[in-house]
Amino acid sequence: MHNLWIQNLVTIVETHRYLGYVILYFAMVIEGEVFLIIAGTLAQLHVLNVGYTFFVALAGVLTGDSLWYFLGVELKKKKFARNA
Repeated sequence: MHNLWIQNLVTIVETHRYLGYVILYFAMVIEGEVFLIIAGTLAQLHVLNVGYTFFVALAGVLTGDSLWYFLGVELKKKKFARNA
């Protein structure tokens, strides 16, 4: 059962490899850890390229951190947060 699930996932990702990188980027912006573990596993299985996976994940994390930081700055300016 486990091997069948992994084989199906590998087949889907191999077929839609570039879509996988796009999903990884946006997943790293929003969530992060779970998708990074999945992407690392797929890279270890040689389904995704390790270098591309690293740089896409890094770009997503940096974009997400910047996005959430500036969102917090804007919310503080609009008094949605208490002054510490």
